[in-house]
Amino acid sequence: MSRDPETGLPEHFLADMARRSPYGTHPDVRDAALAPFSEASHEAAVNLLTKALRRLSEGDAEKADRMIARAAALPFDEREHAWPGTGMAEQMLFDLLADQAEEVAAFLDGDWEDDEWDEDLGEIDEGFPVPLEPVVAYVAEQVGPAEGVALRDAVETVADDGALYGIGPEQAGRLREAVAALPVGPSGRAIGPEAGAAERESVIRAHLMVYLRVAVETRS
Repeated sequence: MSRDPETGLPEHFLADMARRSPYGTHPDVRDAALAPFSEASHEAAVNLLTKALRRLSEGDAEKADRMIARAAALPFDEREHAWPGTGMAEQMLFDLLADQAEEVAAFLDGDWEDDEWDEDLGEIDEGFPVPLEPVVAYVAEQVGPAEGVALRDAVETVADDGALYGIGPEQAGRLREAVAALPVGPSGRAIGPEAGAAERESVIRAHLMVYLRVAVETRS
């Protein structure tokens, strides 16, 4: 698997970031699980968060923090009753997980040989998508409390709407089990208008760090 010489990250991951739109990496489809924000704030948040992700992937925490602060400062969306920055950080992590589940489901629906695929080990040959469950289980063991809240919420949302993304009941159960020990907290969209800037920035940062962890594991 080829990697970017500057960041060391898989080139597939950087390509996904480059083609991300306000509606995920599939701009022609809006997710049914999470309603969109007002268009302008939605796009502004995604733009800033994508820049922050790239800075984090490059190890430039200072510039990433500036992008995160700007995303956190976007005005509270009264129509959606959510902060665009925290809400879209949640949406982007959700999109990443849902996209991976769809990719695996599409692969398993195609032509493949039984001896070329192992659902526990994942990618055996280049081009085979990595199953979501072992990735989630691995990342769940690496995260701290704030990141754990972000991961658990996103995974449970994907599992709840699993039929939309090719996730069967058994797989959904394994996903929920993988995050069952993680802490529970409000989702990015549930952060209320009273939340201060520091709290909003912390929530955004947690979602982005989980995003990076998952992206590296699914694209490595």
